[in-house]
Amino acid sequence: MVVRNRFEAIDWMLFGGGGIVAALVLPIHIIATNVLPAFTFAPTIFTQYQLTAAKVGEPLIKLYLILVLSLSTWHATHRVRFILFDLGLVKHRGIVTQASMVTLGAIIIFLIIALV
Repeated sequence: MVVRNRFEAIDWMLFGGGGIVAALVLPIHIIATNVLPAFTFAPTIFTQYQLTAAKVGEPLIKLYLILVLSLSTWHATHRVRFILFDLGLVKHRGIVTQASMVTLGAIIIFLIIALV
């Protein structure tokens, strides 16, 4: 009986979730916070630093930013890891996977510390 890596299913699930966030949520967020206020289609709440800083201080906004940025980072790290495998580093699969997970963990911890 072959026991598969249990982490692999979670890894692919987070990769897919990060892809959805990066493809759908992140562009809408960028448009709503950067593009629309420049054309005065939306309130100028995002253009004023004090109001934006106050909004980012709210717990739900912090949670939203942590989730969006963490899932997008997971997706990007997963893609870079498999690009490295395609470039011929598949013989060093363990080292590349560990290095990418350490990098991902450091980025996510930095995001959490920066936003909390």
